[in-house]
Amino acid sequence: MWNLSISFAGPRSGMSRNQACEVLRFMKGIHPTRICHGGARGADTEFHGLAIQVPSVQLIRVRPSTLENQIDQWTPGTIEREKDMGSITLVVEPPERPHKRNSKVVDDGFYLLITPNTWTEQRRSGTWMTYQRAKVKCTPIISIFPSQGEMDHQEEHGHYEEWSL
Repeated sequence: MWNLSISFAGPRSGMSRNQACEVLRFMKGIHPTRICHGGARGADTEFHGLAIQVPSVQLIRVRPSTLENQIDQWTPGTIEREKDMGSITLVVEPPERPHKRNSKVVDDGFYLLITPNTWTEQRRSGTWMTYQRAKVKCTPIISIFPSQGEMDHQEEHGHYEEWSL
């Protein structure tokens, strides 16, 4: 089996129901074996719950931030209460400053999957900062926007193609 890794970024406000459905459908369609997310409350936590439902996932890497409101999300006590993950390996990295953490999230994936809560880039947004890092690295980006579950895929050469599932 080919090892495909997907990194994820999304807002602390969480995903829309439509986004979550499209994320799950997308992941079940491409069969990733490794997943990485930033461990923040909101979309990262929701993505974690979706990744557990994908039969091909073998490893989930969590890269927490040092932000005060996120630091306790992945402590040993919370990991022990994690839902049954079956044969999935959970790796929780030490917390890092947001910019460095976001860069490592991008580095861990072949694709970056984002579920922004806006259609346009926002300043001071971890989701959009991670998106910018992926663009600089020419990492393919899959964006599932808040309404209609529409997906765009940015090729390494910078043009956009619509993906429909």
